[in-house]
Amino acid sequence: MTELQEIKLGYSATSSPRTTVKVDTNCGPVSVTIVGERTNTKLFPLITLHDFGFDHESQFRSLERSGEDADKFFSQFVTYHIDLPGCEEDAGDISGQYSSVDDLASIVAHVRSSLSITDPMVLLGVGAGANIAMRYMIKHTRTVLGVILVEVTNDSETWTKWTQDKITDFIMKPSDVVTARTKTPGELASSLLDKLFGRSASPTHILTDCRQYLTQRMLTSLNINNMNLYQQSYYQRNPIPSSDFNENTVVPA
Repeated sequence: MTELQEIKLGYSATSSPRTTVKVDTNCGPVSVTIVGERTNTKLFPLITLHDFGFDHESQFRSLERSGEDADKFFSQFVTYHIDLPGCEEDAGDISGQYSSVDDLASIVAHVRSSLSITDPMVLLGVGAGANIAMRYMIKHTRTVLGVILVEVTNDSETWTKWTQDKITDFIMKPSDVVTARTKTPGELASSLLDKLFGRSASPTHILTDCRQYLTQRMLTSLNINNMNLYQQSYYQRNPIPSSDFNENTVVPA
């Protein structure tokens, strides 16, 4: 039996040590959930960054529990789930302007320093979180062992996409001036999910179940206004120039 197999058989996402800490950053305090034995020097640090509309729980917990392949993967890491500002459970409203995606990328550096992470890290990002991970990696290449980027783009938001989202907003509430603060929580949740998944006349059972789960979580545990601010920050991003990449930096998947 190999050492990797021995680790895998002893790993469980539900039984591994799981603690949550607050870390002060230039974007305000963020919640970081740590899964695994930090004292085990054989484990690599894994940093996760979620998409807008999610927190780490709704984005990654089902992945952690998805079977032997997931156990084999996560058994090699101490995982640091970063909830971006205002996206953690029971968060209060964020006052003032939400941080830019470039500023959000610097949160990873603050977490690394505050939690004394010295080994090179693997970054796992989805959607907006993948874009943030890419921005961090370009500035701090020597601290990154590898990246896993899901649904990533280095472009700015397109005019077509911006127009589509504005039309979606007006469809949601055609008779009012549409702002994040005038929508009801249910309307905000629906609007965010439309931007995540699109609108389909005949959605699949999986998509329907996913939307129902995320809607329920948004309405009961998460701050939808903050989620909307995160989404707006992502849509206002600057492109990442192709000149910042080379064959040794990243291969998006």
